[in-house]
Amino acid sequence: MAEYITNDEAIAIADSLIPEFHPRLIGLKIAHLLNVKQPQKPSKKPKKQPRQGKKITMAKTSKVSAKMQALAEQDIKFVIEYDSLIWDALPEDKKTALVDHELCHAGNDADGCYLVNHSVEEFREILDRRGFWKSDVLQFAETCESVYHSQENSNEQSGN
Repeated sequence: MAEYITNDEAIAIADSLIPEFHPRLIGLKIAHLLNVKQPQKPSKKPKKQPRQGKKITMAKTSKVSAKMQALAEQDIKFVIEYDSLIWDALPEDKKTALVDHELCHAGNDADGCYLVNHSVEEFREILDRRGFWKSDVLQFAETCESVYHSQENSNEQSGN
């Protein structure tokens, strides 16, 4: 059975990110939980490599249903669940990026709260074969190029 504890570190990170980057979430209750997992015991069997393309879930954002809100007697709109083994191994900047990423999944507008999908979904081999065949993929690539050049220029200016 899973054990969950409040992720105070993620709450503090979210509190610093929401006003600047996620103002639509100001005033909403968001639960940040650590799914506490124990490290696997060493085994005599060789460890299987993960399947190619198998997704590793670092965290997951869920919208809390009205039924669950009533049961909990709280007005929590979203729950973000972090894998404790992954969270504990991340450096501070990656934790901030993960919290920021998960907050992007939390949508809120005049019609209420909802989950937001990723901006782009595609396979590398399709890009290799078909190029930027979808507008969202092209926009994502343009953003990547801009960020890459920005970081490259920043590194040159700092002498790295």
